[in-house]
Amino acid sequence: MRTRLHSFSLLLAAAVVPTLVPRATAEPAFAGQDSGAQGGSPVDDAAKVLRLRQARQTTARSFVDYGKAAFDRADFQGALANFAEALSLDPQNEEARERFRATEDALGMSASQAAESFKDDSQVLLVKAEWARMQADSFSSAGDVALASGKYDDAIQAYRKAEIVLRNYPLIATESLDERIVQSKLQEAAKLRDEAVLEKVRVEREAAAEAARQREQAEADRRENKLRSYYENANRAFVEQNYAQSENWADLILAADPGNQLAR
Repeated sequence: MRTRLHSFSLLLAAAVVPTLVPRATAEPAFAGQDSGAQGGSPVDDAAKVLRLRQARQTTARSFVDYGKAAFDRADFQGALANFAEALSLDPQNEEARERFRATEDALGMSASQAAESFKDDSQVLLVKAEWARMQADSFSSAGDVALASGKYDDAIQAYRKAEIVLRNYPLIATESLDERIVQSKLQEAAKLRDEAVLEKVRVEREAAAEAARQREQAEADRRENKLRSYYENANRAFVEQNYAQSENWADLILAADPGNQLAR
């Protein structure tokens, strides 16, 4: 039964390929032209895609069930292969993802490493491909989280890891995850990182300039207060007709402010 399902999954994968070809490449239909000659209306095509997607999801769930049964009897290689089959049909199947990871934990190694001991070459390729797809998706998601948190260096590092995986396994790409999408995210993260660096430099320069201004103002205030004190003492001595002391205070004023005309 599992072999028949595997064959069915391959047939479904082959059947869905034509629906992924952009409609712009097809010859346009003209008003009054028989739609049957064009291979079906857009509505019919959409319905066909939906039926195929539903069939793939149904088959994927069957593979998840087979994988769970294999896991329960400690056949971890069989479990891994079945969960990989499920993910190849439905990459967004969360249960298949979780159980794929749980099986890796049970084996104590990555699925890519475990696949090396498989006897079926097609299963080796399938398991490695789905492991790579999950790795790329995990790295890309980590990059998204880091980017949203403003951790641009972490985002860049995560996106680069995803890019490497997708470059090494180009056939694992999906509509929402391929090398082009990750490269776009990587460029955006690098741009935001550079902007953040420039903004940090600007803020630091402004802060340094403000600190210098405040120091200068504090020194000017200190100097002004000292001169005011000298003035008051010189004036008090002068009023008291203690001219020698008043002159001493005037000398201190000139020492602190040589250009001061009042103290001369």
